[in-house]
Amino acid sequence: MKIIKRSGKEVGFDGKKIIAAIEKANNEVTPENRLTEEQMQFIKEMPLSYECEYHGHKLHFSHFLFTDINAAYPFYQLSSLKTGEFDKACASDEIKKYDLAVVGHCHQNFIKGNVAAVSAAGLEGASYLIIDVNDDTIGFEHISLE
Repeated sequence: MKIIKRSGKEVGFDGKKIIAAIEKANNEVTPENRLTEEQMQFIKEMPLSYECEYHGHKLHFSHFLFTDINAAYPFYQLSSLKTGEFDKACASDEIKKYDLAVVGHCHQNFIKGNVAAVSAAGLEGASYLIIDVNDDTIGFEHISLE
């Protein structure tokens, strides 16, 4: 995966730089607001996306909804929520192959077909997504933290 820097230069994605930025920011906040070592380790090991099958249901979890993993900027931009691009992506065959696709970086909480977006902060406040999977069904609902 490649990214485009502010200068316009195209470079390969380096997850170590993301971790370094998080560690730097973590060291600049007051001690009571810092991430614990356990939380930092979780962040370091966290993949950009994760797929699993549970009780015969295919699930996909991703921090972003990807346009093309090989593109210079592979994620749908926040503006795609207003332009309809995001809706088209949710209806694509790539997403429809999952019984549930959870996206975490939309700044909104919504459900569109089999896609559920969950925001940790964002425009509508933080929420959790409760998922219930059994042999017959898959159910999910947002729980707001307001």
